[in-house]
Amino acid sequence: MNASAKLLLLLILGSRSLQSQEMYTIGGTVINAATNAPYPMAHVSIARTGTNRAMASMITGNDGRFSMRLPAGKYHLYAGSRDSLQIYGKPRPDASVGSALFVNAKSDTSSLVFLWYPPVAISGKITDNNSEPVQGALIQLVRANTTAGRRVMTTAAWAYTNDLGEYRFGSIAAGTFYLTANGEPWYEKPGFPNVPDQKNHVSYRTVHYPNVNDASHAAPIVLKPGTEAHADFTFTEAIGAAVTVKYDAPPAFRGSVSLIAEGIGGTDAFQRTSGVFRGEQILPSVPPGHYTVRVSGSGGNTSMAGRQELDVSGPEAAVEVKVRPFSTVSGRVQFPTSSPRPAGSLLVSLVREPGPGSIGTAIHPDGTFAFPAAAAGKWRVTLRAPGFFASEVRVEGAESRDGVVSLEDGGNVTISVVASDEMGELKGLLTKGGKPVISAMVVLAPANDGDRNPYRGFQTDSDGSFDFENLRTGDYLLFTAPDADIEYTNPAVVRPLLKDAKHVTVTKKNTTVSDISLQ
Repeated sequence: MNASAKLLLLLILGSRSLQSQEMYTIGGTVINAATNAPYPMAHVSIARTGTNRAMASMITGNDGRFSMRLPAGKYHLYAGSRDSLQIYGKPRPDASVGSALFVNAKSDTSSLVFLWYPPVAISGKITDNNSEPVQGALIQLVRANTTAGRRVMTTAAWAYTNDLGEYRFGSIAAGTFYLTANGEPWYEKPGFPNVPDQKNHVSYRTVHYPNVNDASHAAPIVLKPGTEAHADFTFTEAIGAAVTVKYDAPPAFRGSVSLIAEGIGGTDAFQRTSGVFRGEQILPSVPPGHYTVRVSGSGGNTSMAGRQELDVSGPEAAVEVKVRPFSTVSGRVQFPTSSPRPAGSLLVSLVREPGPGSIGTAIHPDGTFAFPAAAAGKWRVTLRAPGFFASEVRVEGAESRDGVVSLEDGGNVTISVVASDEMGELKGLLTKGGKPVISAMVVLAPANDGDRNPYRGFQTDSDGSFDFENLRTGDYLLFTAPDADIEYTNPAVVRPLLKDAKHVTVTKKNTTVSDISLQ
């Protein structure tokens, strides 16, 4: 049987399987959140939670209506354009989560309203103090939002200006942004014959929106769905330094050297990046300031890096960077002898602090694990094993605090993890006037300030349900937040909300049910 025949047979069998089940309607209207009008010709698809395989899909008409028939189950619904497919139940344009649909005889999913948020764009032009366009300037787009209850700044994108000095960030989710721009005069770049006997070279100062040099004076750009902002910059000149970077990597080393300044909200602002060559690199036209010089790449099959702080204040500066292999991290997870080892894929993960980014590695049958190469930085050690959490983390070979390990290049780190099965579950329904409240934020906070129990948030699903899985046992305070964008891991933010919270106790391997009814 050829591949086409096999595919046809699978489709026929799948169709017969669906026909044998009781079917329910998932329907509604896709609405453009910027215009409050139906979104015509929207692509709509639906998949079971935990999978990426679409079980049904369609294109809406001019009225934005969609309707599909599927068996009972828990689904995620997606809709939008080719470039901006979004999940149902997003409480705001830049949210990373939506609400699941429970499809069954008890739920009415035939009249859904799917709010689709049109993307935004930011464009502009960069010129020098002679009003000439600057080509090849590097622009950093930083997004400020709340993720998992924490207010964070993350680099959303990078762009270079074209020959007209223009740049554009398009098809991005609406929200709050900051901009930083760096560049160098074209006549100071390597290969251009500088004026003979010229002692001082020209550089451009780093600039932040709205055209300020001090990052503390940077202002946000707040964009509503479907809008576009225009942000121009003018580079001002400064005496530039020739920075000589020497590094002690092996002959086979290939990589790059970067000058990194502290950017908006603690992000890395790359002032310059260049390829490395034979143990030494000269970076011309570097503006005054404090930098981290980072050399990174690989020597054969080995990832290597090194960093060194540098202050630039005169016409010349030099720095030597020790390049070492990435840290090796290994260890063992000790599971309690009173409980069977969990089945399935078990992982130890290193999660960047403050994020984003993570790496994971498998836990072997004897409990050991290893990261052959982990980059320098702060990493939180987490355990991904159903029904277990890391109750204790002991680290040798690196500094650590509260489960966060500070890795340096060239380190050899050993981590011992004690796993605990002192976990339970909390679920419930959020209703108002007897009807489910969808896409609302329900928060769990530790009952006492000294508790190690984490703050957790859950956005309610289509039936108003919330389900906190893999919770550490103990006492919690359960409450609803006024909006889904709340920084619920900040005690100062949630403290005023605790006066109306419900006290709940989570016990080992039990499901606690606690419904919430709003007036």
